[in-house]
Amino acid sequence: MAVWTVKAGRHGEREERCLEHGVVGGRFGQVPDLSDMHIAARR
Repeated sequence: MAVWTVKAGRHGEREERCLEHGVVGGRFGQVPDLSDMHIAARR
C-alpha cells in the first residue's frame, strides 16, 4: 500500500494558512508525470 503525505511547506510551516483557507498547495517539481499511471494504482 502506498501512502502520500502533503505538507504545506517543507516543514509544515504553511499548514495553518492552508487549513484556514481550505486549500492544498505545494510545489510538485520533483514529482514525475503521473498521467500514464494505471487507474487501479490510484486507489
